[in-house]
Amino acid sequence: MCLIKNFINKIFIVLSLFVFSTTLYSNELYILPKEKNEALEKIESLIKNSKEEIQIAVYNFSHKKISKQLIKAHKNGINVKVYFDSEKIKKDDELYKTLEKNGIKTIIIKDKLHTKLAIFDRKTVYFGSANWTKKSFKENYEILYFTDDKKIVKTLYKFLSDLN
Repeated sequence: MCLIKNFINKIFIVLSLFVFSTTLYSNELYILPKEKNEALEKIESLIKNSKEEIQIAVYNFSHKKISKQLIKAHKNGINVKVYFDSEKIKKDDELYKTLEKNGIKTIIIKDKLHTKLAIFDRKTVYFGSANWTKKSFKENYEILYFTDDKKIVKTLYKFLSDLN
């Protein structure tokens, strides 16, 4: 009887550790265009709920609704920093100028910046294939991945810091 009880306790501990480890981090994947609304809601929620800092490096960024939310976050005291590809903004600099005019720190990267990455409060990171354009969300087949895995967040935060 004692052996069975010990065995059951060990199984319970192993299962508990498994459940705990699988719920340790939040991971979400969105497939566009099918889940475009859910993906945009996730980005908007992360912007609205950020408390300190938002950093974004997206090759093609022209989504006006997202930019308005970033401006609002900045005006509410959030440190917002956006990295731009120099060649891309030579072709279309409207959003770059809008963000800069509204006090958001904008950084132009001279080398090819083809990244699609955002970090919210050094806690949650987004990366994937989608540019932040209406067309990318509505028409393109894209993937967006969100995680709060500390190792991934730390690695990608360092990546952005090294761009400066």
